[in-house]
Amino acid sequence: MLVVGLVGGGVHVLFNPIGMHRLEGVEARLRQGLKELRPGVGLAEIRQFCVREGLEMGEPSEEFWHPGDPPEGAKWEVRGMHPYEAHYYGGSAGMLVDFWLDRDQKLIRADIGTHGSAF
Repeated sequence: MLVVGLVGGGVHVLFNPIGMHRLEGVEARLRQGLKELRPGVGLAEIRQFCVREGLEMGEPSEEFWHPGDPPEGAKWEVRGMHPYEAHYYGGSAGMLVDFWLDRDQKLIRADIGTHGSAF
């Protein structure tokens, strides 16, 4: 079901409950899959996880994008972003996984979150 409205002379998507339901399904699947990734795994295992789960994996970065504080010992961050986005009035949102790595690029912790953008 897609609800649209006329705002300012244009048609805008106000809410997409099917899309939001799909994101909830993606999050549940990612949470289950992350149980297999243990602290200490390297980039090869993280890359395999991203390919299996349909995430677009970025390169390790020393610039942290995560809005919260990185875990103790974190030196690198890698993002895996799910390409599906649910659109809603004023923006869109998708699922992502932040992989926090130590100085040797071994996993410390993975956090599931959302990414969004405004139209």
